[in-house]
Amino acid sequence: MIAGAWSGGAYLAHAAPLKDADSCTSGADLFKLVIRMPVTIIEETEIHYLTRKPAAGLGRQRVLYIHGTGCNGRVFERHMDVLGSDHEVVAIDLPGHGASAGNGFRGVADHAAICAGLIHDLGWDRCVVAGHSLGGGIALALAIYDAELVQALMLIDTGARLRVAPEIIRGARAIAQGTRDAPTNPRLGFAASTPDSIVEGVRQLTADCRAEVTVKDWIADDTCDFMSRVATIDVPTLAICGREDQRHYAITRSSRSAWLIARSKSSSRRVTGPTLSSREYLTVMSANFLPV
Repeated sequence: MIAGAWSGGAYLAHAAPLKDADSCTSGADLFKLVIRMPVTIIEETEIHYLTRKPAAGLGRQRVLYIHGTGCNGRVFERHMDVLGSDHEVVAIDLPGHGASAGNGFRGVADHAAICAGLIHDLGWDRCVVAGHSLGGGIALALAIYDAELVQALMLIDTGARLRVAPEIIRGARAIAQGTRDAPTNPRLGFAASTPDSIVEGVRQLTADCRAEVTVKDWIADDTCDFMSRVATIDVPTLAICGREDQRHYAITRSSRSAWLIARSKSSSRRVTGPTLSSREYLTVMSANFLPV
């Protein structure tokens, strides 16, 4: 938990200036930026989320961030610190992740229903939905099952079909059952050029996710398949993936991002880059994708 205090059901903290990854002295420095962590009840489950918006009032756009496997909303804090000066931004802790209650789900549609409930609870009519990895599958499910809530999509290292190598799921289940230790290589799945501060920050974020929830996340990834329905999605879409993506499961590469866009009816843009947390990525989002 970030250092701070609980007050009136909301978690209070103070935002620090944005730091470049190379200037951070520890992984913890990367994730200390969000203003508040309110809580709400959705489908009888206590759901926490991070939020920031301009001090002057409502932002130009409303953005919902959805994290990936074994993670939580804090992974987007640096993005929120930048975009929150102009836009109202929220990052959900999915059920069983971060501070939210629950035990996770084995399918993206169940997660999407929780996200739809949060959008309603926030009083938003529509919003931009940004999903990373598993969160991208959830974002697509939202665009299909609750299309009226989705103004635009940002799909980060994800795709219309997600597949996980069977040994990954077997290994995660063995860890949950206590018959195998967790991997000891913290850089597994990261590009060689990824700064140690980012690797350590993500390790800290995922360390508290219960192993049985992570197993469900992997299964939700593996069963996510909207290839036959992606052409029905008709909203502006930004697809982003890393040139040096070294993940060990079949998430989107650049070619599959392009294929997804080609099959979609939406007006889309594809961006590739070495890191998803760069200022260039944030500039693309705020200047070229989030309209006034």
